[in-house]
Amino acid sequence: MPILQLALTSKTLPEQELYDYGNNFIRTQLATVQGAAVPLPFGGKVRQIMVDIDSRALQARGLSPIDVVNAVNAQNLILPGGTAKIGSLEYNVNMNGSTQTVEALNDLPVSTPPAAR
Repeated sequence: MPILQLALTSKTLPEQELYDYGNNFIRTQLATVQGAAVPLPFGGKVRQIMVDIDSRALQARGLSPIDVVNAVNAQNLILPGGTAKIGSLEYNVNMNGSTQTVEALNDLPVSTPPAAR
């Protein structure tokens, strides 16, 4: 039996941003409550980005499409980092590995040279 039900609405934010806010920030904070079961948000619009690849350019560099998929999945994350206590206040710390713009996805490294590993 749920004890808390939360609804998000905004006159200024689009549905995608509300969904992101509910899933990435509110849900992660509620998940730290012992005994809480926090399902994914219901409704809203999930943000999706299609990545077009140049198969010939990848092949010329010895890479495959799965290398691009793995790079995007590994480097486009928002993770809870814990808390930081400063004075009498305690702040939640999130590790945001997501790019600020869609265009910045083009700058994610797909592979590192063997000497750098």
